[in-house]
Amino acid sequence: MSSENQNSHRFVIVHVVESFGGGVFSFLRHVINGLTDYQHIVIYGVQRKEFPSDFETLFPRDVQFIPWIHAQREISLIQDFKALVRLVQILKGIHSIQKIHLHSSKAGFLGRIVASLLGVGDKVLYTPHGASFLREDISRQKKFFYIMLERFADALSGSVICCSESECKAFKKIGIEKASFINNSCPPLSKRSSSVRINGKLLIISSGRMTYQKNPEMFQAIAKHFAGWKNVEFLWIGGGEREDEFCTENLSATGWVNQSQVAEIMASADIYVSTSRWEGLPISVLEAMSLGMPLLLSDCVGNCDCVKENGFLFQSFEEATFYLEKMILDEELRARQKYASISLYREEFSMKKLLGAYRSLYEK
Repeated sequence: MSSENQNSHRFVIVHVVESFGGGVFSFLRHVINGLTDYQHIVIYGVQRKEFPSDFETLFPRDVQFIPWIHAQREISLIQDFKALVRLVQILKGIHSIQKIHLHSSKAGFLGRIVASLLGVGDKVLYTPHGASFLREDISRQKKFFYIMLERFADALSGSVICCSESECKAFKKIGIEKASFINNSCPPLSKRSSSVRINGKLLIISSGRMTYQKNPEMFQAIAKHFAGWKNVEFLWIGGGEREDEFCTENLSATGWVNQSQVAEIMASADIYVSTSRWEGLPISVLEAMSLGMPLLLSDCVGNCDCVKENGFLFQSFEEATFYLEKMILDEELRARQKYASISLYREEFSMKKLLGAYRSLYEK
């Protein structure tokens, strides 16, 4: 069946994503499963190591998936030109498109060029999911270069829809005044076990790929600081090149686990820690909030939107260990933070709120 016939009677949303994994994958899964009355087409590029081979089963059966060859995260003039040409070919073959939703920086840049060339720039939305110019692993010159690319693409076509208020402020700060935001969200996880584990210890967790962005070294250092404490243990949910180093007296790592296993582990944890250097608005933190977990988060874009009365933000190792010690020792404090996390999640980060906002935006 041709794309034209298949999509002729439904509102068609085309999602374009270069790096199909991590938080972007979770975001797409939640939005597409929540807005099933639309016809969704996903044009996707690189699949990460931890990417599920049966990913299509996690979406409604009528979702179309189109591989986007040549698309890659890093800049390469030859590969990026090939990816741009391929995206033109794909979009030309899809009829009756109501909205084109671009996800992450590379898709956002190439997608807005393509939309401008095809004369459909007014149909474009771009969600950065952690802007490239916020990265802390690049030089000032490269940050400036990324800022120029964002400004150039913004002048061509589309609207910037950030996934957190702080990310939106970062875009406005570089001169993209039309940027707006819709807070990330996720379905709430259910508490399936007692917050106090069988061994009587408090479980302090973090989650994600072991990359420079997530700063696992800081989490490891925090765990080492509490090595003499018999009532706490630390766990990193996820894997990466350094996961073998996470095998100490009070610290371990799970390696790659599926989503149901992640949910099961998180449901038995007591405190969630994020040591990230930058974010968009992390899904794992929202999942922890939905479980009523007290939060200890690094004070970066994305993280700073998630803490009010439900935990602490820190800017240094000393602050992190000070606040965590306070949380470990004060059970009443953790109880207050627990209810504050649930309340904040329901008020500002619920799926109902996100889906309603995107429905209005798609149909605008």
